[in-house]
Amino acid sequence: MLPKFINEWELGERSYKESNSFDNFIPSKGKPKWGGWIYNGFDSIRFPSLRERKETVIDEVHLKNVQEEVEKQLIPQLKDKIPYQCVPDFVNSEPIAKIEDLNNGASHIQHLNLPLKYLAMTKKPKKTSRRWSDYQQDLMDRMDKEYDSLAQHIINKF
Repeated sequence: MLPKFINEWELGERSYKESNSFDNFIPSKGKPKWGGWIYNGFDSIRFPSLRERKETVIDEVHLKNVQEEVEKQLIPQLKDKIPYQCVPDFVNSEPIAKIEDLNNGASHIQHLNLPLKYLAMTKKPKKTSRRWSDYQQDLMDRMDKEYDSLAQHIINKF
């Protein structure tokens, strides 16, 4: 995907430069880079004895498989196929964010047209219950923090 995107980027850049030879700003911008990957759509379980949450067994296996592919296949191929350093030194096989499956929370976000950060402050938009369950509240809080962490990563690294 990235090699195709880079090719389209370069075509667009050439076309822009031909039509806007006076512009020095856009041509001064860098090239597309692969900033890492996001593990999303998984479920986790809280282990009281460990005092932590972990991916379910199947999702943990999937995560490890993806990490292995990123390390052994994706990163080497990007470094080999792209004629410049498109993989920054800070990128490795670890995901830059882990976004859990929001289950029915995602449809509520769309229905209420609210960002996740404010969803927990609303009443649940169903007739069966007026408030979010403790689990739903915890999930929204954790994912809000994960999105903030992802945004900070992008700001700090790019």
